Amino acid sequence: MEKKFLPARITEWNNRIIIVFHPVNPSTNERERFARTFDINRIQSKKHRKKRAQEIVAELNEHLLPNGYPYKEVKKTNQLASTNAIDALKFAAGCKRSDRESTTDAYIYSSNKFISYLKEKKYDKLKIIEITPRIAIGFLDWVVVEKKLSNVSHNNLASKNKTMFDVLIDREYIHEGSNPFRNYKRLHETEKERRPLTAEEKEILSSYIKEHDKQLYLAVNIMYYCFIRKAEMLRLKFSLIDFKKGIIRMPGTSTKNKKSQIVTIPKTLLKLLIEYNYHKYPGHWLCFGRGFRPHSHLKCSKNTPTSRHRKLVNKLGKLGKLYDINGIHFYSWKDTGVLNMIEKKIDIRKIQNQLRHSSLEETQKYLKKIYDVIEDIREIEDDI
Repeated sequence: MEKKFLPARITEWNNRIIIVFHPVNPSTNERERFARTFDINRIQSKKHRKKRAQEIVAELNEHLLPNGYPYKEVKKTNQLASTNAIDALKFAAGCKRSDRESTTDAYIYSSNKFISYLKEKKYDKLKIIEITPRIAIGFLDWVVVEKKLSNVSHNNLASKNKTMFDVLIDREYIHEGSNPFRNYKRLHETEKERRPLTAEEKEILSSYIKEHDKQLYLAVNIMYYCFIRKAEMLRLKFSLIDFKKGIIRMPGTSTKNKKSQIVTIPKTLLKLLIEYNYHKYPGHWLCFGRGFRPHSHLKCSKNTPTSRHRKLVNKLGKLGKLYDINGIHFYSWKDTGVLNMIEKKIDIRKIQNQLRHSSLEETQKYLKKIYDVIEDIREIEDDI
């Protein structure tokens, strides 16, 4: 009597999903046990892992096992291709979840933006396989023309959506070469005008910030002396500040290059941190949490430092205290701090370490951007 296969089922072991099935070996007419993961556990979202596992189980039971899998190659019907486009995009965004909240948010935002377009243009009933390059181009045009987003936003949305469709290719929702964003054209990105502060501007702006926004004053001091990026600052916890050694430890989970690094705290800044009682907060608290103040767990909006800084700069411009506010940004304090170190004859390699650049060449490129003076030309003294 010919035996029948036992259907595939989902099991869990050590928080890993395993799909178990018992096909019949045609050579022996006996059932054999198989336990496979199908790369499901690479998906970071538990919800999406289970959903993908259920889809694989359905495909195994309905098509593959009845036709002899895994003893003979079965030409699969791609049932995933008929998945609703919006559901597939949400799944792809979930697969790109990261331990960095900003990365996760970027993919969710990009997915939601494309979903908004699909809904607005009545494409929300389409299957994922029906999303064509024409629709993708229409979305990118919509981003710039109708939503009036910048070229930078256009390029970021195109790049993130391309990556999410690659995720769907890897998981066999769509076939290789069918990524609708594969040939998108990057738009030219105008480099932001940003400049260091003059000595007079530094004094005027620093005094005004100190008087009107004490938390921002601390933040610009950290930027000026330690060159800590905005995103790193908003992830900074009190446990990372070593007041005895005078250093800030930057774990790989918060740095741009994902490497653990150390920043030196100058005495002036260390004194300021103590004035703000930063040595008394619990280690797990955020230094700049909700409201840009210390908080036990609630995070600050990523735009808060720049928007608060811009507001005060604009106010000084209107009051006529700053004659030229063009190019003055929150990051101008970093540029100013670096130039002031150069003027104080601090060794370039020490500046490189404080900037946490991987090479001296990287530091020199950065300096050229903010201090673009050709020394040989400046030294010319010929008369005409």
